[in-house]
Amino acid sequence: MNYWQDEVSAPIVSNELSLIVPHCPVVLVLDTSHSMWGQGLVDLKNALIAFYRSVGEEVFQEAQIDIETIRMGENFGVMESFTPIAGSTLLNTAIRPKGDTPLGASLTLALDEIDQQLARYRQKGINSVIPQLIVLSDGKSSDPFQNAAAEIRSRLSSGRLICRAIALGNDPDYDVLNSFSCGNIVDPDCGKLPDAFREIGRIVSQEYEVSAAEVIVGEAVKMSSASEDMFLLDGTNMLYWDEIRSGISLQHILNVTEYLRNSGKKFIVYFDASTLHRHLNHSPEDCARYKKLLKTFPDNFRQVPAGSRADDILLIEADQNPKAIILSNDRYRDYEEQYAWLKEQKRVAPGMVLSDKIVFPKINLIISVSRTSVPNLF
Repeated sequence: MNYWQDEVSAPIVSNELSLIVPHCPVVLVLDTSHSMWGQGLVDLKNALIAFYRSVGEEVFQEAQIDIETIRMGENFGVMESFTPIAGSTLLNTAIRPKGDTPLGASLTLALDEIDQQLARYRQKGINSVIPQLIVLSDGKSSDPFQNAAAEIRSRLSSGRLICRAIALGNDPDYDVLNSFSCGNIVDPDCGKLPDAFREIGRIVSQEYEVSAAEVIVGEAVKMSSASEDMFLLDGTNMLYWDEIRSGISLQHILNVTEYLRNSGKKFIVYFDASTLHRHLNHSPEDCARYKKLLKTFPDNFRQVPAGSRADDILLIEADQNPKAIILSNDRYRDYEEQYAWLKEQKRVAPGMVLSDKIVFPKINLIISVSRTSVPNLF
C-alpha cells in the first residue's frame, strides 16, 4: 500500500552520543597586530559574530564543533582553548590590536594545538573529522613562516587539514597567504568581511556534516532483525529534527517509519493535539498528509486528545511494553519520578540528520533518506 497514491499531489549530547558523534576542531587565527586598529577591528569583530552565528545555524543539533582561537599580535598565544561552539565566550573577549604579526609562530602553534586536540579525542575514544584552520591576516609576517606553510600544504595534500585564509587590509600579501592556503583565499571587499565569514561558516558546517556522516557510517551497523519488538516515535519532537535546512516537516518521520515498516518492525507515532494547527500550518501538503495518516493508519499514527500531552500517552505505552524503544531527542526529565526506568536512559534513542542519513547511534541504526521525494510507505 502507498501512503500517497497522489491524492496529495534540534539538546545536550548524552555521554553515549558524544563517543560516537565525531568532533571537529576549528582553529581561528586572528590578526590582532597594531595595524588592525580602526575599520579593521570593526570588521574583525563583525566577522566573528557572523561566523559563530553561521556555524551555529548550519550544524545539526548534536554536532560537536570545538573552537580554539589564537591571538596573532602582542600577547601572542591562545585566546580561548578548544571549547564547544555553544560554550565559547570569544565574542565577549576584548580585542586590543597591538604589536607585530608573528604569522609563522601562529601557524606552528595552530598545528600543534590541533595535534594535541586530536590526541585528546583518541585518548577519550572520541571520533573526529578533518580539522579546520582559518587565518585572518594581511599576510605581512614579522617572523619566518615558510616551514609552517610547508607543513600545512603537506596536510592539505594528504587530506588531514582544511585551511582558509581571509585577506585583511587594503594591501594584503597574497603570495604569503597563498603559500599556506593553496589559493583558498577569501578576499572580501572593504566592509564585507561578515558576508565572507557567513560563507565560510556555511562551508565549514557542510564539510563537517559530510565527514561526520562518513565517520558514523563507519562506526555503526544496521539494526539486526532480532532487535526490539516495538518502536515508539515522539512525532512532535521529530518534526523539528532538521528544522534549519528542511523546515518543520513530516519528511524524516516518514523516512523512519517507512524503514521500520519495510523491516517488519512494529511502531506507533504519537503527536500532540496541536500538531496540525500549530506545527504544520505552514505546509498545506504536510497538513493533507498528516490527516491522511491519522485516518488511514490509526494503529500507527495517533494524535492524542486535546488537553493531554503526547509524552504522557507515549510513556504509558512504553511502560506497558518493557522492550519498546523510544525514538526522541527528549530526555523526559519531568517523568523520571513516575517512570524509574527513564533515569537510565537505556530505552530512549536520540537521533540526528546527517546529510542524506538519519542516524540513531545508541541503537546502531542508520536510515538512508531522500530530501526531495516523499517516501513510498506501506
